[in-house]
Order: sequence, then C-alpha cells, then structure tokens
Amino acid sequence: TLYLISFKYGVSFSALIAANPTINPNLIYVGQQIVIP
Repeated sequence: TLYLISFKYGVSFSALIAANPTINPNLIYVGQQIVIP
C-alpha cells in the first residue's frame, strides 16, 4: 500500500497521495510507477 511505501521512504502519507492523485492508495499493482516526493 502507499502507506507502507511512505513509511519505508520516510515521506508523509499525505505527501505521497498528493504526488500521486490518480493512484488508489489501497491498491498498488506490480510494475506500477509512483512518484516519491
């Protein structure tokens, strides 16, 4: 989930969601690219 990714990279969850507005935060697919602010 985006929450676990934000925790791993030390980024706030809200910042990660703001940088990736089209991504469902509860459903990440293999190979999907996200932006880490």
